[in-house]
Amino acid sequence: MADHVTILFICRFFQGMGSAAGPVLARAIASSNSPTTKSAQMQSYGAMGVGIASILAILTSGKLTLISWRSNFWLAACLGIILLLWARFTLKAPDKRNETLSLKKIFHPMKEVFSHPQFLGSAICHSMTYGLMYGYITLFPFLLIELFHEKNPTQVGIYSAYMIACYMMGAFLASRLVLWRKANQIIVLGVIIQTISGACLILSNSTASLFSALFLFNFSIGIILPLTSASAMAPFAGKGVGTASSSLGLTYRLVGSTLSILICQFSLIRGGNLGLAILLISLLSLTLLRWTLFPKKEIPFLRR
Repeated sequence: MADHVTILFICRFFQGMGSAAGPVLARAIASSNSPTTKSAQMQSYGAMGVGIASILAILTSGKLTLISWRSNFWLAACLGIILLLWARFTLKAPDKRNETLSLKKIFHPMKEVFSHPQFLGSAICHSMTYGLMYGYITLFPFLLIELFHEKNPTQVGIYSAYMIACYMMGAFLASRLVLWRKANQIIVLGVIIQTISGACLILSNSTASLFSALFLFNFSIGIILPLTSASAMAPFAGKGVGTASSSLGLTYRLVGSTLSILICQFSLIRGGNLGLAILLISLLSLTLLRWTLFPKKEIPFLRR
């Protein structure tokens, strides 16, 4: 109902704060109520659900905007009411606590979380992949304009939906592979695929090769994001899972947004700047994972 842009920005600030609760609590609930393998599988299914919601949003939000710029906010308000009722009747009420909250009690447990090697490696890999994804989402419409002079929002939405479908395929594969291999090994596989996609994007010299590289990239993040999330949460499944989840959310929003800003500072070059960023950051992720998740020189995929 805002009638001034300042009010709109203030309300958007609180909307962002509210929307942070969903991912943080969903990860915490999945990790605290399930063993690591089951949690990884549940988060992969959750990633597929995000993909479906994203496709529906892309295909409908543009049409809602044509009716009124307020339409999407009305939709968000209605969905918020539905989620509130859903949470009220499906989630168990927590035990009542008489502890007084303070900044020290809120932030002190984060020190323990960030000092854990598995959390640190998984969270940073998760965050850097998010940064690449944010950069890709920002640049993709401009890439379509450069390649096809495509400015039709509906057509751009169709291309975007295709890429989200690739992401969902990666998430589905992750949900299957995690039953046979350790999540950390599958994460490495996902980052290797992501590295290959960056190299292919740099070397692409045709529209077909460029879209094949983007297919690999979206496929890889469908593998990486849910499993790095589950891996980061695993050491705190018994205690401190809420702190770990909120720490992960803080990390990937901060690192991801910073990386995406840096990526978008350079010329598009038919996606070459994005490809170079994917290649370099993926190699950095592999190095970090090597020292945090595989400290005993274990070679993923060659040992059971």
